[in-house]
Amino acid sequence: MGLIHDHHWTEDDVIYPFLLQRVPTFEGDAIRLEDDHVEPDAAMARINARFRLLAHQLSARLWQDTRGHLLEEAATFDRVLVDHLDREEAVVVPPFESLLSEADQHALQEEEAKLTTYRHMRMAVPWVLANAIPEEEAGLRATAPRLLGVIQDRVWEPRFARPVAPLYQQS
Repeated sequence: MGLIHDHHWTEDDVIYPFLLQRVPTFEGDAIRLEDDHVEPDAAMARINARFRLLAHQLSARLWQDTRGHLLEEAATFDRVLVDHLDREEAVVVPPFESLLSEADQHALQEEEAKLTTYRHMRMAVPWVLANAIPEEEAGLRATAPRLLGVIQDRVWEPRFARPVAPLYQQS
């Protein structure tokens, strides 16, 4: 939840205003994307509430009912998030590839860096790498400072892997 909130706040507070100033056609896309941010937040809140209920069920029937709803909420969250990310990539990535100068891209990276906390990095870096194909991971590692790779491999990744291992197991 924290990663998604950090990601959305960075977009809402830095990326979208930045693109609005430089890409005249982005306003309609920004409206849709900001509206999209409400749906994952609502889905995460429902999942969190179901987990709380799941931990306190006193009967097998109540536990099964709550678990069933939790599975439905998780499927909804997956659909909402993937749909949003597809829309976002379709409208945010192209300006970076063709409309923004290297100086603009550097300026945006500096603004984003101001919002990046250690907490965010220790969760975001392993999450991104866990979901990257080998070529993407190699490219990311090649552009990152070597120290970041060492911290990732020795500290962040092992801490990340333990709690999320069930999410990445094949069923």
